[in-house]
This record gives sequence, structure tokens and C-alpha cells, in this order.
Amino acid sequence: MSIEKLWAGAGVSPSTFYELFGDKEELLLATYRSCAEAIFGPMRAVLFDAEVAQVPRLALGAMLEAIAADPDAARIVFVQALDGGERIAHDVGRGPTQRMARARYRRCCSCLLVTACCFTSD
Repeated sequence: MSIEKLWAGAGVSPSTFYELFGDKEELLLATYRSCAEAIFGPMRAVLFDAEVAQVPRLALGAMLEAIAADPDAARIVFVQALDGGERIAHDVGRGPTQRMARARYRRCCSCLLVTACCFTSD
């Protein structure tokens, strides 16, 4: 998507856009950080309020509730950010030497989704 389409869609002028963001990648990075907080923030709250044995189930439940509440944020965090530029790669942990970590991350997400299905089927 072009920056011109972003300006038009947001209803802001080019000068306003560049006051807030240096370029499209900076906008994606800010969006990713905001969405990641919306998805993962509730998980952190569980760490302080639950018994240790309950944390995995409650944290996963909190994340899934956040995903259900804001699927657009989840799409940005789990899909679109993985294809971002170098600055977002650094923030997400997707540098050129991290292919194995990315594969593990995807397997972990798959396992979490399978586990979530098991928890919600009761």
C-alpha cells in the first residue's frame, strides 16, 4: 500500500503523517507495538494474579480472549509483522540469522492453538 493511500485512509495530510512517522515501516512498527500490547498485555496480568499451576492455562485463555476481541490486532502481530522491514524484524526478532527461531515460533503458535481447542472443548 502506498503512503498516499495511507494518508487518504487516515484522513491526514502528508505533513501530519511525517510529523508522526518517518516512513511506512515506522508506522507498521508503531502499529505492531500497539497491537502486541493489546494481545500480550492481558497475559502479563495473569502472571501476577494466578497460582503458578494455573498460569499457562489462564495466560493462554487471556491471549485467546484478546485475539477474539481484536482479530485485526492479532493478524498484524502474527501475520503482517513477520513480513515487515528491517526495523520491525529487529523488534519482532526476525533477523537474517533467526530462521530457526521463526520456525519454532510458528510451531509454538500451532501448539498453542491446538491446546486452546482442547481447553475450549470441555
